[in-house]
Amino acid sequence: MGVAVQMLPSILAARRQAGLASPPLPTLDPTLAPRSLRLTIEGESGSDWYLPVDDPTSTAGPDNCVGKVVLDEVEFCRLSAGRLRPQDVAAGQQGDRAALNELLYAMASMSRL
Repeated sequence: MGVAVQMLPSILAARRQAGLASPPLPTLDPTLAPRSLRLTIEGESGSDWYLPVDDPTSTAGPDNCVGKVVLDEVEFCRLSAGRLRPQDVAAGQQGDRAALNELLYAMASMSRL
């Protein structure tokens, strides 16, 4: 599961290049940490991750975290396998709706890799 999560920033960047996600937001203040999202997967093999939103090579962390999504491990697997639609993952989301939706759609697109 960790490998799949680590692929998400690159998948989101590829979706942006293909015009399937909004462009990254420019950094207006270089002293601010890059935007990140917190992904929590609950279950035996779950964990917490911070994922960069705008640049897949940037360091992500709790500073400037703009949203959080919580999924159980079965829900994550179903979503990344294309068996659950991103819009059907309603519970456990808070923060920047656009960034969260783009992350969920990046997860769902993993089934087409």
